[in-house]
Amino acid sequence: MLRYLSSLFRPNSHRIDTPVKPDFDKNHSCRYTFALADELEREHEEILNCLVLCRQACLSGRYSLVPKFLADFRSILFSHLIKERTILYQELKSHISDDDTLKSIRAFKHEMELFQGDLTSFILKWREEETVKSKTASFLKELNRIGKALVFRFAKEKDTIHSMHRLIPQISTAFQRKKAG
Repeated sequence: MLRYLSSLFRPNSHRIDTPVKPDFDKNHSCRYTFALADELEREHEEILNCLVLCRQACLSGRYSLVPKFLADFRSILFSHLIKERTILYQELKSHISDDDTLKSIRAFKHEMELFQGDLTSFILKWREEETVKSKTASFLKELNRIGKALVFRFAKEKDTIHSMHRLIPQISTAFQRKKAG
């Protein structure tokens, strides 16, 4: 984990598309991070909370707070996406060998990468207080659309990807027993 955190401070680490190598053990298989799914689910709540705060600030006429909450949203979201790419998906690929499952994991990852473009456009479009203030109805409509899409995505992640991740210790143990026996 320390290697991962220190990698965030390398040159170009501010770019979401900068690859970071996952932490490998002596056998060249990716380590398993036990609390990762729980941590990612807590981050889902933080991400959605930023959107709720944006909505509340806008509805109460405190437009100056919206850019700050959007910046928080961006920061938490992109940190979350890096963690998914560099830890979650690497651990899944390392411990799961079923081709169909791996294909669905890749599709799931690709779907989020496409959605990330929408999220980035949303943040860039609404980062200025005056834009939000002059087009409040449009902002709230788009915020609602983004929020609903994230709620759907997060529920889907919890039910599929995080569930798979939580099964890795059982899968790995079964695999090791089969290999030994």
